[in-house]
Amino acid sequence: MTDHVTPPAAFASNSEWRRSTYSDQTGGNCVEIARHALSVGVRDSKQSAGAVLVLPSTAFDAFMTSVKDGHTA
Repeated sequence: MTDHVTPPAAFASNSEWRRSTYSDQTGGNCVEIARHALSVGVRDSKQSAGAVLVLPSTAFDAFMTSVKDGHTA
């Protein structure tokens, strides 16, 4: 199976970016994600106009499952 990753430019400021409820609520130390088609964009909230790491949704979902299961190494 081949995942088609959305180009970073598609994650413009009009994307619906979400922060984790575990993020620092003062505006620092936050990671934001946005889902777009078959991809997930990840960015630093302090640099919203900066780089976006784009991952296939399947890879991001597997990563999140591992984190939730306590696999940190």
